[in-house]
Amino acid sequence: KIQQADNKYEFEYYNSTNLPSFLTLGIDHWGYWNGQDNNRTLIPGYEFNINTGDYRITGTQRNSNSDLANVSLLKKVTYPTGGTSEFEYEGHDYSERIDRNSNSQFLQTIIAENGNVGGARIKKIKTKADISSDTNIKEYKYINNNNKSSGILTDYRRYLFYNQTKGNGFTSHVVKELNKQL
Repeated sequence: KIQQADNKYEFEYYNSTNLPSFLTLGIDHWGYWNGQDNNRTLIPGYEFNINTGDYRITGTQRNSNSDLANVSLLKKVTYPTGGTSEFEYEGHDYSERIDRNSNSQFLQTIIAENGNVGGARIKKIKTKADISSDTNIKEYKYINNNNKSSGILTDYRRYLFYNQTKGNGFTSHVVKELNKQL
């Protein structure tokens, strides 16, 4: 609560109890809590083709959890007039992502793929100017003309460093995992 003279503002938040330890490894690729607090590493399982350099994440421990997208986010504001603003959230999603692989000579290409990413976005805001006024509802849709998510994943995570060197009749491959254990 914030109070200035007779002006009182009240704030409510979603799911603000039972939060994870700030040292949890239960985070998604973007650093948002995903509830998988028993993780032992931040490097998910992956497949790597040493011949082509292609890389694919196979582990799920760093996936986002849209059920936790609204944890500790602002739920409601009550104004001195008695009016309110209520906020509903949803997880981010996408219908396309940028990929780099050997088929495209590791140039960026857009591929069709549906998925979820960390964080939250506004889904709906309900506002009343005061106790007796009508509720104004504003809804947000994140879709394109094909009724698919308008999201494009531009930052597909890689958890290894790969370097290929050719010379003197041989090829050298260096593969190193980044931040294997904390």
